[in-house]
Amino acid sequence: MQLLSFDESENSYKNNQYISATLQLFDGKNLLYSRFYHQTFKPENELLQQIFNNLTVGDSAIFFIDATEFNSNFFEIKLPTITSNQLFLYVKVYHYFDEKENKHFLENLDSDLIEYQYLDFYIKNVVPTAIKKNGVYVAIIEKGNGETVKKNDIIQLKYKGYFLNHVLFDETPEDGFLEFEYGTPNQVIRGIEIAIKDMKVGEKSKIIIPSHLAFGVGGSSTGRIPPATPVMYELEIVKINKLKNN
Repeated sequence: MQLLSFDESENSYKNNQYISATLQLFDGKNLLYSRFYHQTFKPENELLQQIFNNLTVGDSAIFFIDATEFNSNFFEIKLPTITSNQLFLYVKVYHYFDEKENKHFLENLDSDLIEYQYLDFYIKNVVPTAIKKNGVYVAIIEKGNGETVKKNDIIQLKYKGYFLNHVLFDETPEDGFLEFEYGTPNQVIRGIEIAIKDMKVGEKSKIIIPSHLAFGVGGSSTGRIPPATPVMYELEIVKINKLKNN
């Protein structure tokens, strides 16, 4: 463990408490998982219990974890394949709560403020090159050199959709794509429509979409995306078919 900063607080973790903390898990190069302070939790495995037994409220630290001993089902979510020998977990502790305190904390959260802070933190630390485009944050990964997306074009799009903790929630098949007419309502979420305007064939981009341009206050119809959830997509324009009258 490398302790980055510490607080003189005597408020240490006690068994069965809820934790408000920021966590970021890296493999040395890539961010594998992140969790923001409003997503309170109980440490339900030995690794997390050991981590928070060492920290008091206000502390921040980096933990070096042997990848061979790491449980890939971190927070009961399947992580990407880990190829590094050592992982790095950054932790910043904000609060420890009992059941009543946690309920009060969650009931009084300002969801709009939380989303703004979450997006600001994510963009500054994960995609600092992203440029805001009509409310959507766009970072070009690879430039294209083909046709440009215009209204009424038939688009072939490959994508991967992630929560901001980098957990995958949707993707096109490895050998397939999504085909739709650009500009036709309800073909894709509004944030994707904004982002791909003027993209070129072959272009790859990473985009971060606030909830109001993604699945809104109600979340997705399938229940897979919770209400008021910002999301991230990796996009690639595979092909553009121009209509004859376009």
